[in-house]
Amino acid sequence: MAADRVWKVQEPAVITHHLPCRDKDYMMLDCHAHIYSPEFSDVQQTLEAAYAAGVRAILNVSETVEDALKILELAQEYPILQPCLGLHPVQPGAQGSRSVRLDEVDKIMELIRENSERIVAIGECGLDFSPHVLAGSDVPPAAQKEIQKKVFGAQLCVANEIGVPVNVHSRQAGHYAVDLMIEAGSKGLLHAFDGKVGHALKAVHNGCLISIAPSVVRSPHLQKLAKAIPLDHLVLETDSPALGPANGVQNVPANVRIACEHVAKIKGMSFEDVEAMTTENAMKMFRRVRPVE
Repeated sequence: MAADRVWKVQEPAVITHHLPCRDKDYMMLDCHAHIYSPEFSDVQQTLEAAYAAGVRAILNVSETVEDALKILELAQEYPILQPCLGLHPVQPGAQGSRSVRLDEVDKIMELIRENSERIVAIGECGLDFSPHVLAGSDVPPAAQKEIQKKVFGAQLCVANEIGVPVNVHSRQAGHYAVDLMIEAGSKGLLHAFDGKVGHALKAVHNGCLISIAPSVVRSPHLQKLAKAIPLDHLVLETDSPALGPANGVQNVPANVRIACEHVAKIKGMSFEDVEAMTTENAMKMFRRVRPVE
């Protein structure tokens, strides 16, 4: 496919991050990333490297309303970036991270409904019961948890309303998030799932997917998940710029290949089989995604 159909190019593109040539034209999906983040000073170069690595669609997920606006702009310019709009359970505060508030829901709901035909999923939404997050507010922790559940529930409802899946964050709240999804009849992806394998399997049995990031190379928990979850319920993500193969080093969508390679190693399968199945899984879940050629 011509470069100008993948990203906006005024002159012939020069790929400065060269990747090995391959005999096969792979098609992988990065099911969770944050390409609007300040770390990506050269979006075009990042996407060129991803395309060279075989990535054909990147689900660009928001955390705040401001992120969502950036995502919509980027999707117009770079078709490889597939927009997902949602409100993260952790929001920036005056003195660090804090739990989301109920009065922050209306703006994202309005934006979602205004762009309901454009988005491929609702997210990043979910729950985060980490102690440091709950400590960032004067509201009692139990009340914060209930507010998070209401905010998440509202996003599950709008996802069902417009007919798209959810892209879910569930740090230290895995089984609560899974139960709310089941109760709402929502399907989607559990990103960076840190809960028990049993809770992940419960989600899988109810039609959800579990994503594996490049950090699987250094995460015993992700390795355990990759081994336990059937391949037909796994997909790949990077969570760029986070969750890279090396701790503290910026992650990029091209590294989705590393996640694929490690899942193949864990399951004793070929790279090609894992690539094909995870892509098929993602396309079945995120039916609005249109990979670039």
